[in-house]
Amino acid sequence: ELYDEVRELLQNYGAAGPSLSVDFLDPQTDPMKAEALLTKFGIQSQEQLRMVVFECDGRSKQVDITELVDYDYSETDEGMPPKVKAFKGEQAFTGAILSVTQKTQAAIYFMSGHDAAGPDSPGGRGAARLAGLLEQQNYRIATWDALGLQPVPDDAAVLVIAGPKTGSCTTPTISS
Repeated sequence: ELYDEVRELLQNYGAAGPSLSVDFLDPQTDPMKAEALLTKFGIQSQEQLRMVVFECDGRSKQVDITELVDYDYSETDEGMPPKVKAFKGEQAFTGAILSVTQKTQAAIYFMSGHDAAGPDSPGGRGAARLAGLLEQQNYRIATWDALGLQPVPDDAAVLVIAGPKTGSCTTPTISS
């Protein structure tokens, strides 16, 4: 259902950047190439080929179709299929291109311990949603255990302390 939008966007990227090559693969017309990609990227079946793969210098990033849209499910109770609410292809593709072309990723650490919200918090809201948005912008998301008495990792560009609820939270030790 998103094929035309994805194809047009990728063609625009290819036209705008001479060092970017875009190749479209139809598993029906080129099954050997499809099988080689399945093996190369560890994809289990052709049904999982509903994605765009970005690759540069041995680094790869797969963008699944589910990362490209937000759906409106408000009319599904009436038997209607969900409607596309927002197309997020440009965000997803730009983040993927950055992730395979940049040599390093800035790390953002979420403090764990003290019952603080983190990137895996339930409900997909708050800190978890922030972590997802930051990952789309090519940040590496990790956690730092505040209770482990270890300094904040040297590669931390940002430390997120999201609403600790228990214990006393002391100032983290940051080494330079």
